[in-house]
Amino acid sequence: MAHPLELAEPNVIDEDLVRHCITTVVETSVSEDKKKEMKTEMDLNDVKALSFSFQNILKIDNLNGLKSLVKLQLDNNIIEKIENIEHLLNLEWLDLSFNNIQHIQGLSTLTKLKDLSLFNNRIEKLKDLDTLTDLQCLSVGHNLITDVVQAIHYLRPFANLRMLNMAGNPCSRDPEYHTRIIAHLKGLVYVDYRLVDPEQVLQAREQYQVCSADIDFYFMFRVYEGPGCAPGLAELAREQLSDLPMDFNSARTMRVFLTRGLAAG
Repeated sequence: MAHPLELAEPNVIDEDLVRHCITTVVETSVSEDKKKEMKTEMDLNDVKALSFSFQNILKIDNLNGLKSLVKLQLDNNIIEKIENIEHLLNLEWLDLSFNNIQHIQGLSTLTKLKDLSLFNNRIEKLKDLDTLTDLQCLSVGHNLITDVVQAIHYLRPFANLRMLNMAGNPCSRDPEYHTRIIAHLKGLVYVDYRLVDPEQVLQAREQYQVCSADIDFYFMFRVYEGPGCAPGLAELAREQLSDLPMDFNSARTMRVFLTRGLAAG
């Protein structure tokens, strides 16, 4: 089904639209006269917040200057690609929810980003966020993410992550989805808009006491094919993993599989 906004002619970002979309970082009561003054007289290099919500934008472009921009809202458009925002080095808050984005890209220079929403897009995999070490809030709910193991493994280095939303993805239908997340992603305060219960965290970590090793083991053979890998071991791993559960549940399973691999090597 087509996005409702796709029925209209796409809007092009130009200076007039930029000025029309100038707003404040924090929602405050601003008089109409003050809003008009902001939109017409402010130097674009001093603008701290822009809201392009519901503007039927297809392509992110013409955001030149804007060196002071801290908050950028591009939600509820028809954007297909994250692009042309690499120069917004002071950006801390970025909303790209409700678009048509398939791949995470073009964010590596935005190292001050703390809040990122990619909610309700077409993303299948978490990637290319590695430099965003200050990230505190990540919303990727209602996408096409199927592999919760990959997502957990990818997000484990994000020490500052406090809020995570992955609800509505195919992976969230796993009965142990929530338990796996709170067991392995330390520091989370909210998961899928729910406050994390410390008691549930303790129980989850006890339940998956060997799961950290299992996940690392899974990825060692799933993605590592470099020097030092026993001859034929990576290929054997790929073949055998297709017949095993995505998430190993016991040390015994790992020992059996490792024995198969070493024997082959």
